[in-house]
Amino acid sequence: MKPRGRSILALALCAAAAPALAADERQLSSGVHDLIYTRTPTTPGLKLENVATVKTPEARMVQVTSANPTIKIDGRVTCKAGRRPYAARLYFGTVFLNNGQLVTGFELGSSGLVNLSPAAGADDFTVSATLPVTKVASDAAIDLTFNPARAFEQKLKAFVAKGGSAAEYLRQTEAFDMGLTLSMVAWCKDTQTQVIYPAVLRRGVQITSIYEGDPAVTGGLAPRSPGGVLAPEAPKPPRAKN
Repeated sequence: MKPRGRSILALALCAAAAPALAADERQLSSGVHDLIYTRTPTTPGLKLENVATVKTPEARMVQVTSANPTIKIDGRVTCKAGRRPYAARLYFGTVFLNNGQLVTGFELGSSGLVNLSPAAGADDFTVSATLPVTKVASDAAIDLTFNPARAFEQKLKAFVAKGGSAAEYLRQTEAFDMGLTLSMVAWCKDTQTQVIYPAVLRRGVQITSIYEGDPAVTGGLAPRSPGGVLAPEAPKPPRAKN
């Protein structure tokens, strides 16, 4: 018997657009006593580069050049009397319970289903999944994918709108964070009726992306040459994470 799921369009659309959580959020259906993390998840970083052969701001092609990161979680589910651990799964993005049933359908991706041991009323588990990352920026008005290239483009355009130089921005290395909600889900199974009961623990994490500055980009302020003197500078791009 597979875990029950229900997609509710309006609620799921709101969940997909929500920012990463500032604190854990837990939802337990009636057959689950508790669901916890037993270890803090680690989140690998991403790398972006300007891969354009023509080195001008107008011709830029900023892309994610690193592999999609794999994220691993470690958790423990404790079932109520008469129930036993059944399965666990990791979702990227927000999934939640509605009237005791799991709402899915607009998450960014998920792991496979991991079977748990029914020998006792609780079980520890490890689940890992690869986060789907959109590699290039999109011109779409709304992009619900995990897209660091789009985030970088928005930061660049905001800097230029304040009077900064796009070329100067592209020449410098920058690290920035993007929020992501991890939804850890586990199920308990009734030993008599075979009904399964879901639980969700949502946690917000930060994924760091590093744009490798491209010193070959021309335009705006020229790179400093030996013995040369720069003209008064336009506003400097922010280099700290934000």
